[in-house]
Amino acid sequence: PLDRSSPWLLISAQSPTATLRECAQCTGGSLLTLSKRGCFLLVSIMSQESTRIDCRLGRFDVDGRYGRRARLPNDAESVLKNRAGVCEGYANLMLELCSILGVTCKVISGYSKENDSGVTGDQQAAFDPTEFHAWNAVRLDGRWKLIDCTWGAGFVKDKNNFVRQENDLYFLPNPKVFIEDHFPFMNSDMAGSKKWQLLKKPIDLATFHSRVRRQKAGIEHQVQLVSHKQALIDVDSEVTLKFKGTGRPLTAFSAKFVNPGTGESISSGQYIATVLNHRKNEVTVTARPPTCGAYWELRVQGTTEDNPTHLIGFVSYKLRSTRAVDLRPFPQFFDGFYGLLRCPQRCGFSSELRGRQAFRLRASSGELQLKLPVQQPVSASALLHFAEDSEPQKQAVLLEMDKKALKVSVRMYRRGFHRLTLFCKD
Repeated sequence: PLDRSSPWLLISAQSPTATLRECAQCTGGSLLTLSKRGCFLLVSIMSQESTRIDCRLGRFDVDGRYGRRARLPNDAESVLKNRAGVCEGYANLMLELCSILGVTCKVISGYSKENDSGVTGDQQAAFDPTEFHAWNAVRLDGRWKLIDCTWGAGFVKDKNNFVRQENDLYFLPNPKVFIEDHFPFMNSDMAGSKKWQLLKKPIDLATFHSRVRRQKAGIEHQVQLVSHKQALIDVDSEVTLKFKGTGRPLTAFSAKFVNPGTGESISSGQYIATVLNHRKNEVTVTARPPTCGAYWELRVQGTTEDNPTHLIGFVSYKLRSTRAVDLRPFPQFFDGFYGLLRCPQRCGFSSELRGRQAFRLRASSGELQLKLPVQQPVSASALLHFAEDSEPQKQAVLLEMDKKALKVSVRMYRRGFHRLTLFCKD
C-alpha cells in the first residue's frame, strides 16, 4: 500500500516532470512491478487526498467532460499543474510516467460503455459515438497489456460528481474482459485500430455496440453469459437466459424487472423464475416482460460463497416482448430462486439429490409424486402455494418416510403454476 504521508506524493505545480521523476525513483523491481506500482501511484496522485497538505491532489474534470464548460488542457504538465483532467489527461500522465520508468507505453483512444448495464436507451446499446475515451497499452515482458487509469481511479455519478474509488479491475485485465467496454478506434482507421483489442479474433463495432456489458461483480465473480450476450433482447412472450459461475460457488441468484417509465423495481415473482443448480454452479432465468412493446430492464444479481449475505448485481439486459404476454403467471409472492437452498446431506438426504433438481414438473392429472433419496430418516414438512395466492393450499401435500426415500405426494386443485417448498431439519 502507498504511504499517503510520504513527501513524494505531493504535487509540485512548478515542476511536474520532476515530481514524476521522484515518483519513478520510489518504484523498483521488474517491469511488471514498475508498471503496476506506477499505475496505482498515478491513481493515488489523481484521486487520493494527501494528509500532509489540506487540498486534493487531483480531480476528474466532470464539467469539461460533459460540456458544461471548456475542457482544461490535458497534456501531462497541465494536468499536474491544474490538478484536474479528463481521461485523455490521465492517459497522458500514464504515458509520461511510463517514459520515465522505461516502460514502453501508448495512448489508446476509442469508444467505451460508461453506464452500469451497457444499455443507454430503448433503441441503442453501448456508447455515444460523439464521445471518445482514452486509456493506455503498456509493453511488459515482450507483450502488450491494457490499463485504464481513469476508471481505475473512480467513476462519475449522474454526470455530476466524480466518486473516488480505486478499482484494479482495469489494470492489466484479460483483453477478453476489457473489450466488453473498451473499443479502440484511432485516426479514423478502423482496420488499423483492431490490433489494439489484443484479441486473436478482433470484433467489429456492430458487435461491440450490441453486446451486453457485465458489471464489476459479474467479472470479479467470473459469472459467464452462456446463452445471451446481446444487451437488447426481443422475445416472443418469454425467454430463458443461462449463466454459469466459473469462479466462486454461487449461493443465491435472482432477477428483477425495472419499470422503464419510473425506473423503480417491481415485484417480479410472477414474471421471473430463477433456477440455481449448485452441483454445476449454473443458473437459468426464465423471464417474461410485463408488457409488450417497451424495453424492460432485467437486473440479474446474486451472492457467492465468500459473501453469502450481500446481494450484488452481475449484469443487466433490456427485454421487449413482441406480443402480449398471455401465459399463466409464475408464483407471484416469491422473489428467490428454485432449487436446493443448502447441502442436502446436512438434512439426511443422499448426495444423489443434487443431480435431480428441476423447476417445471408437469402434472396433467393434478397429482404428482416425488421420491427423494435419503441416507437416514429425515424430519421434513412441506407447503404448496398456488401462483396467485399468498396463503398455502390446505391438505395438498402428504409426506411419507421409508428407509430409502422421502415420498412427497402433491395434489393441485387449480390449473396453473404452484410452488412446492420443502422444509427440513439439520
